[in-house]
Order: sequence, then C-alpha cells, then structure tokens
Amino acid sequence: PRSELYSEWLSFSFTTSDSISINIVPEIIPITVTPNPTTGIVEVSLPQGFENQEVQLYDLQGILLQTKVLQTGIATFDLSAYPNGVYIIKVGEASCRVVKK
Repeated sequence: PRSELYSEWLSFSFTTSDSISINIVPEIIPITVTPNPTTGIVEVSLPQGFENQEVQLYDLQGILLQTKVLQTGIATFDLSAYPNGVYIIKVGEASCRVVKK
C-alpha cells in the first residue's frame, strides 16, 4: 500500500492600485510514502521538479526525530530503532501519518 498526501496552501486574491484583481492559486504537491504501514524503512518521494525539499519525522508528542533533504526527490527514513506506533512525516505545511508495526 502507499500513502499519498497533498499539500495545499490557501488561495488568495488582491487588487492592485490600478484596480486590477489578481487571483493566486498555489500548486498542489503530491507526496508518496511507502510502505505504510511499515516495519522499519519508509521512502518519501516527491514528483520531478520538487527536489531539495526538507522532510521531517516527528513522534506524536511533536518531538523532531529526523530531518532530511530530498535532493533527488526521494528520502528514506529508518524507523526500526523507534517503538511501534504512529509517526508524522512533514514536508513544508503538509504532513502525513506513518504507522510502524
């Protein structure tokens, strides 16, 4: 199984001094986390064009456990040293649950 996550920022609009209205609709970034659930290693990947993103792994208490940069669009986290449970993977404003069994 795979887990997909979509990071969506709020869209907004503004009007310039010339009364021109501009709408800003940010891009949605699909993130894939596999396998989920896992027994140890998970791979976090972003599509081409979204390289160099920082990825963070947190426990449910909000403690930062690991940070990696997806230089090639892919990062691997080894959860085998952590107890079974739910962890959070965060990329920018987006986050995803990962279950370790």
